[in-house]
Formats: sequence, structure tokens, C-alpha cells
Amino acid sequence: MATNFYIQCMSDENNLCSPVIPAELLHAVPALVYQRVGEGSVPIVILDLEHLQVCDYTVFARTGEKQRSAINALLQQSPVRADEMVFVALRSMYCFVWPAPKSNDDVIRAVEFEAALHGLLTSIAIDTSAKLHTPEGTFAILGSPRLSSGYG
Repeated sequence: MATNFYIQCMSDENNLCSPVIPAELLHAVPALVYQRVGEGSVPIVILDLEHLQVCDYTVFARTGEKQRSAINALLQQSPVRADEMVFVALRSMYCFVWPAPKSNDDVIRAVEFEAALHGLLTSIAIDTSAKLHTPEGTFAILGSPRLSSGYG
């Protein structure tokens, strides 16, 4: 049976990545937000894992020298800020879904959750980015700080 080319590439490339934020912390974020906000109604939490992995495409075996040079030139022109990348990756993961509001209190509760999430993820991003200031460092949540996919 032939090995699937894409599965093999993904496996090889994932082996180049290192976790920098414990999975337990990622799972705990909704509960930590709830603790910050306090008693009351809670939203449905949706995790969008599209931005879970941030990687350095220059280390992939299939990346050619011209591609590596182009990536490095772009990074020289516009360096990546580790704290921003960590925050965007984390913020893109968590979505709170609320029923239609019936009162101003419902709207205020939703805003309180968003503000608490923003504050918590900012703290996590600052703490994590302190470890990521060199191009050789790993990057949240997986990979290295050079480039990522999926950010618009």
C-alpha cells in the first residue's frame, strides 16, 4: 500500500514543531474567563483550531532556496512581533456563542466575557512571547516565530 504523500509531509513537518503553551492551559481558558467574570449565565464555547499551528516554512525540506530567500526578505522588511502573533493565534481559537439578548444585562454579560477573554489572552501572549524573541525559538502554539498561515 502506497503512503499518502500529504500525510507523510504533514507528519514530517509536525515533527519540526514544539508546543510552547500547555494543552491544559488552552483547555482551562473558558473556566479562567468565567472566574474573572463571576457567577451568571455562560456562553457556548467554540474552539476554532485553524490557527493552532504557526510554523517556519524555511525549515521544510520541500521549500526551495528561492522561496527561503523570499521569506527571509519579507521578514526583514516587516518583522513579526511575537506577542501579536501569539495573541491573534489564541484569540482566533475562542468564540463565545450567546442566545439572543433579552435585556441590557445580557449584552453587558457578553461584553464582560469578551473583555475577560481579551485580558487573559493578552497575559498569556505576553508571557509566551517572552520565550520567542529569536528566530530559532519555538512559536505559539506550535512551530517557530518566522511565518504563519491563515492570518489575514
